[in-house]
Amino acid sequence: MENAIFSIDQYTNIASYGVGVEYMCLSIALIMIFFMLFTRPKNTHGFPLLFFGLVTSVIEIFLVLYLVNLTDCGYLKSLTPTIQIVTWLVVLAFGFILQALYVYTVLLGHNRRRQKKCIFMMTLIYQIIYLTAAAILYIKGYLVEIQNENLQIIGLIKFLTLYGIAMYLLTLVASFNNRKNIARFVLTNIYIFSSIDVILLLYQYFTEKTILISASYVISFTIFYMLHHSNPVDEITGCQNLSSLKTSLKLLFATKNEFAYAHMSYPQVALTIDDNKSDTIESAISRACNYIFKNIKNVSMYQYSATDFIVLKKLSKDETERNREYDRFVAVLSNLQETTTNTYDEITYAKYILFKSDTNIKSIKDVKDFVSYMNLKYIKKGNKNQFVLAEPQNYKGFLLERKVIEIFEDIRENKKYKDPRIVCYAQPILNVDENKYKTAEALVRLQINGVNVPPIKFIPIAEERGYIHSLSLAMIHKVAEAINNELKDSEFDAITINISAGELSDEQFAAEVLGILDSYNISYDKIRLEITESAMFEDTEIMTKNIRKLKDSGIRFYLDDYGTGYSNLDRMTDSEFSTIKFDKSIFYKALANKETEEMLDALISLVKKRGINTLVEGVETITQVEFAVNKGFESIQGYYYSRPVPIENLVDYFNKKQ
Repeated sequence: MENAIFSIDQYTNIASYGVGVEYMCLSIALIMIFFMLFTRPKNTHGFPLLFFGLVTSVIEIFLVLYLVNLTDCGYLKSLTPTIQIVTWLVVLAFGFILQALYVYTVLLGHNRRRQKKCIFMMTLIYQIIYLTAAAILYIKGYLVEIQNENLQIIGLIKFLTLYGIAMYLLTLVASFNNRKNIARFVLTNIYIFSSIDVILLLYQYFTEKTILISASYVISFTIFYMLHHSNPVDEITGCQNLSSLKTSLKLLFATKNEFAYAHMSYPQVALTIDDNKSDTIESAISRACNYIFKNIKNVSMYQYSATDFIVLKKLSKDETERNREYDRFVAVLSNLQETTTNTYDEITYAKYILFKSDTNIKSIKDVKDFVSYMNLKYIKKGNKNQFVLAEPQNYKGFLLERKVIEIFEDIRENKKYKDPRIVCYAQPILNVDENKYKTAEALVRLQINGVNVPPIKFIPIAEERGYIHSLSLAMIHKVAEAINNELKDSEFDAITINISAGELSDEQFAAEVLGILDSYNISYDKIRLEITESAMFEDTEIMTKNIRKLKDSGIRFYLDDYGTGYSNLDRMTDSEFSTIKFDKSIFYKALANKETEEMLDALISLVKKRGINTLVEGVETITQVEFAVNKGFESIQGYYYSRPVPIENLVDYFNKKQ
């Protein structure tokens, strides 16, 4: 047992073999084990195999170094039990190491994961054959022997080398046969490193003075860990991670290269909880990635999330070739989407957004924002395929939205409610009984570079991004300012301003409104607030409290767009609206349809019985005017009387004070 204990000094005095490579590989293996234990590697099906392989590698290297230490000791008379045990431990450890590497590479094919039992049974057979051969050679004295009182292990090294070559060749053959189911990037790495391992082992076989057998497996374990678990590449799809995507885009922007970009989404991935279906979906996505790598040259893929994948291709500087490459890019992905959703039952639909670099997309943030813009505007919910190809007008729309957001952000963050970019228009409303314009609806406009942007372009953005309250406050400021200045000598009842139910759910809303009016010394009853009927579903206790407080102060409320949502007359009483504004859609239908007309009559009658005034909007022709008057509407609003005008122009519609 004395021979079983040795020091570092003994290692450094080994004369028979050069073992510098073994020391290097031992250091690498220990470092990798440290990273695996104390960092957060991606834990996938293959990770335990890598960890087991590296731990066994450390044991294997120590055992080999022990045997090498005895090859020049000069005092051995026979094979001691310790030497025999260590020899067999080396054989067993090496077998386990190569089986772990083989199983790891085989499982890189997504289809093989459903065949785990079969694969482990096959590796068990390989192991039995290997150990049987080792036992026969050991008995015949080929593996280890004593010569001149020194241990000879050249037979052991050659045996391990031949087995290693056989297993790496088997890995190459298995990977080639299953190449359609392995990501091309991953497959390329298997080919490269398995070939390098074979070359190293061939060198080992024909040299008797250097031991470097551990390099064949430690380097492979290390490379696979770095590629698939610590950094960029998913072992199944071949996709890189987000960090790699950012690096690639930065390089493209820095070198001013044009590129094609695709965002592929498979929503079913997030919706599936069945493991078998998840495996099938993963298999389909892997095939999709492989198809892209195969059919588009020099392309990179990145996994953005569990459901989303990015395809990125650098385009040629030559315009003709660039257009040809982009057309090919689009054609391949279009065919891929159709093929994937038709082949796999679990992937019934996919959403693809494609575009190429544009002069207005200058940064990673621009890319991200443009994809979000396209997704919001053009990708619809539902289980249908969608393939959206960006057009020039999409880039213009994106630029406009980005400018709108920039303005709204500035107004909200800096409370710039008097910002000149917010322009107040108003549409006069006729009082039918007096045949006069007594009220008007304030309408917001956004001015960008001197051009008025219509509400349809920016109101949805304000609602989606949470800027609507800032717009409301700005409009109250604008209206109050106009009442104090241009309209101070005009005779009118009030100006109405649109607000959202979400604002009424804010405890501070009533105080904010009254505070603004106080700052202008405006009578509260000169302001009326319109709420859309659909928004009333957000009604809360706070909302009711705000309405009561504002109403008690003299501010009246309108229910806007009545007839477009789910009508509920009780809601009118609870919220105490003074006026109901009927939407033009129900008004137009009543003109053309007798049944709708009867329904409109019934609604008007019910509203009036509750003491609520009625107003109709969208009146554009004399026929519509006569119909509205006939139905008994107290107020009429529409292009027949006036289009929206700058609020200061209301002086042309309101009578002057006596």
